Amino acid sequence: MGEKQVWKVYHEEHEIVETVRAALKYIQEKHGISENEAIDLCTNDHNLRIPATVFSSEQCPLEAIVRFLKDEHGLSFSEISALLARDARTIWTTYRNSLKKDNPKHAETPYQIPVMVLSDRKLSILELVTEFLIDVSQLSFKETARLLCRHENTVRTAYARGKRKRDG
Repeated sequence: MGEKQVWKVYHEEHEIVETVRAALKYIQEKHGISENEAIDLCTNDHNLRIPATVFSSEQCPLEAIVRFLKDEHGLSFSEISALLARDARTIWTTYRNSLKKDNPKHAETPYQIPVMVLSDRKLSILELVTEFLIDVSQLSFKETARLLCRHENTVRTAYARGKRKRDG
């Protein structure tokens, strides 16, 4: 596309371009990332998936995700914070706390949870995980509990709380 064509598109789509520019600036400032990292977030497919068995350790769900993304995928704290819509300092603290706990190798599983599902701040990580496994993967409460190494009542409670928060 030549320079003349670029200016024509800019002229026709000026409002959208300015909205995108403002959104990129907001993401940069909120998460302390560079312009290139913000653009990368918007233009690349961040279809990272977390094996459901990652949540079966003694770590809390957020610790499990952060440790998995840092150790297995080599993501930086700012990249993880952008993916999970959390402050980079929270991610750093969570990772540091996770190092105090065992991190067993997770078993292979066909149940993979997209990272973007876990960026919804309205629900807890466990509520999001149970909701995804039950509603999308169509596992039963018992199967979900077995997969996550949690008591079935814990899974039922997390699922019900998530539904209540979404509905109410």
